[in-house]
Amino acid sequence: MERSVYTSPEEQMKKTYPVKERLIKGLFVLLFSFAFSICRFLVGIIALVQFLFDLISGEPSIRLCKFSAKLNDYVSEIIAFVSYQSDIKPFPFSDFPSNELKKN
Repeated sequence: MERSVYTSPEEQMKKTYPVKERLIKGLFVLLFSFAFSICRFLVGIIALVQFLFDLISGEPSIRLCKFSAKLNDYVSEIIAFVSYQSDIKPFPFSDFPSNELKKN
């Protein structure tokens, strides 16, 4: 009589994704969660400054628009990493997004 060897998905994950690596990823998730909160603060500051630019000069700052586009991509990378949709660590462990603002 032959025994069938069934391994559950949890057991397969333990073999392919050891506990040490999961703990390290957990620490990075905490680190990038903190980075995300800093980015949220920056978005608030950018919104205020852009409002002032618009109020005073009649148009938003192009430089801040370009930076905001890059920040948007960076925050998207953080969210993907923190929510376990991606294993690629965001900046500073990879390149900062180089999104170029598209002209309308």
